[in-house]
Amino acid sequence: MTFLNTALLAGLAAVALPILIHLFTRRRYPLIDFSTLKFLRKLQRHQMRRLKLRQWLLLALRCLAILMITLAFTRPALLGDLGIGSIGAGRISTILIVDGSASMQAKSHSRRAFEEAKNSCSDLLSLMNRGDQIAVIIAKQEPELILSGLTQDTTLLRKALRSASVWDGSADIDKALDAAQQLLTQSGSFRNEIFIMSDFNSVEDIPETAEDVSLNLIPIRTESIENLSIKSVNVISEIIEPKQPVEVEVTLANHGRKERKDIYYSIFLGGVRIGENVVTIAPDSEIKQVHQIIPEEYGMHVGMVQIEERDVFRADNRSAFCFRVPKELKVLLVGKEEDCQQIQMALVPKTDEFALFSVLKTPKKSWDTQSINSFNVIVFTDPPKFSNSQSSRLTKFVQNGGGLLILPGNGMEITSLNRDLLARLGTPKYSDKIGQVRKQNAFTTWQQPDLSASLFKGIFRTGNEPSLPRFFQAVQLTGGSSETSLSFKEGKPFLTETKKGRGRVILLASSPNQEWSDWAERGIYAPLMHRIILKLAGSSQEGCHSLTVGDPLEISAIGVPSMSANLRKPDGEEIQLAPQVSGQKISFLQPNLTQAGLYELDIGELKHLAAVRIPQKESQLIEFDNKDLRAIWAGNEVMIIEPENLIESVRKARYGKELWKALLYAVFIILLVESLLGKSYRRKKQGIN
Repeated sequence: MTFLNTALLAGLAAVALPILIHLFTRRRYPLIDFSTLKFLRKLQRHQMRRLKLRQWLLLALRCLAILMITLAFTRPALLGDLGIGSIGAGRISTILIVDGSASMQAKSHSRRAFEEAKNSCSDLLSLMNRGDQIAVIIAKQEPELILSGLTQDTTLLRKALRSASVWDGSADIDKALDAAQQLLTQSGSFRNEIFIMSDFNSVEDIPETAEDVSLNLIPIRTESIENLSIKSVNVISEIIEPKQPVEVEVTLANHGRKERKDIYYSIFLGGVRIGENVVTIAPDSEIKQVHQIIPEEYGMHVGMVQIEERDVFRADNRSAFCFRVPKELKVLLVGKEEDCQQIQMALVPKTDEFALFSVLKTPKKSWDTQSINSFNVIVFTDPPKFSNSQSSRLTKFVQNGGGLLILPGNGMEITSLNRDLLARLGTPKYSDKIGQVRKQNAFTTWQQPDLSASLFKGIFRTGNEPSLPRFFQAVQLTGGSSETSLSFKEGKPFLTETKKGRGRVILLASSPNQEWSDWAERGIYAPLMHRIILKLAGSSQEGCHSLTVGDPLEISAIGVPSMSANLRKPDGEEIQLAPQVSGQKISFLQPNLTQAGLYELDIGELKHLAAVRIPQKESQLIEFDNKDLRAIWAGNEVMIIEPENLIESVRKARYGKELWKALLYAVFIILLVESLLGKSYRRKKQGIN
């Protein structure tokens, strides 16, 4: 038993009023002489005993009525199964944790789940009494505390809560719960409470709460778990050329339990619809579709894929993508004049007035004088010896997005090349030379290449197989973690690709030099060399990044003065990023991306785009009951409260079941009985008199 208005317990003294009135108003009858009363006295004693009994009973009823009226005003309560100890008149400290994850944008009872959660917060604020403290935490990647902490100012807190919003990432309820418990350790209140309002879509491992903390879960359920999403949009073309098709792979997912038929989606490029498609997706599955886009202009292109059908969660029905069509790629050719000329002719035909490649040739002894960071690709034919500083420069060039191509020659020293450069790059190593310098006796050729691979795709028509070159000598490639894109017919690697940082290294086992092969005389030479250089240049020319909300965006800016960068968010807000300088490296960092959509980063004349998507687990809306919630929170004693019963349930949990209504009903019955007894008592008394 507890009393909610303990100050009124002093009113129990009023119970003495009927007794005092009884004592002070007792009538004293005068003694009157009369004739023999022998028989009347016997009758009087019998009647008076009954009247006195009724008199005491009336007095008890009146006292009891005043007692119950007074107790009703003190609001007594009995704690039931939902109560956790009596609080008396103690102060309450309450922390409200609101799930701010992307899935809280889904519909719940004709409005967003997040708005439903904020409405529950408003209900809980209305239950605050004088002296109580309360705080609100929005659970995101990091807890977001509304105001500065616990407060008694509900008006200010309501105003701040109205402007609170979700983000497009996942929520870390674990961190929010830790932050809430830290606040409560400083509260000094008699009772500590935590309320978590969530769809519990992001909840995984939950820590145990302190024993003196009452943990309450308020499930915010979505209207339906049937949801479609754009799972991903990827530009799968590794080589992008002007006026050539760019392949975009769209993955659509059905996260529900029903088959979804005739799902219509559109593809936009530069804000213009350029394609559409209709698909059927089985329950709890996904489907991939590849589309070809032919950009008409050079430079950066921005696209969007959008599901036109509306569902309960719309934020994941669209996803951005981007790609760059290069206008000019700078290539540094290092080697003998005749070797460099041969490659230059493959890249820049004399008849091409609008050549994609800008080529600079330099001898082996003077390549180090060039500003290599201004080039997209460096090609070494018959590579020289590399000093430690030169190897370090080339390694950094590749790590920062440059492309490096090495072709063997008669003058290269294999041991020093492997030790000084290739070991740092993590590529395969050159080993034994095989073959002879005899053109008429070619010893090997390639295996039939996969014409659907990125290096060969689009070069030849189906059924029109290329004439394969003959190779007189080569150098074996061994070891390393790399991808072999082309092999000799014996299965030994001819072309290996190794990724290093943001760049790429390609090693060839032979050379187009006429002493090594007749490759340069074949029709496949120019288009394949063209594709090799394009693939190497792709890393530095992308400028496009595919990320997830919550990821950091970090851009290295080689050769850019130490100036600030301008970052434009999907909602149009612009912020300045200060450069972070480490030695000769300059980078710009945005610690975490908070919105899905397209970010634009301008660093001087350089432009980078980041297509940011919602985490996939946010699209997987879940259906749960109270048993499921208790299983997740198995290490904690929790109370689960439905939003529609929130106020009543919290009052019952805090104060138990209030008895004032029952007491008033009892007072009514007592007064009715007292009235009936009183009338009977007065009639009897008059008879005796």
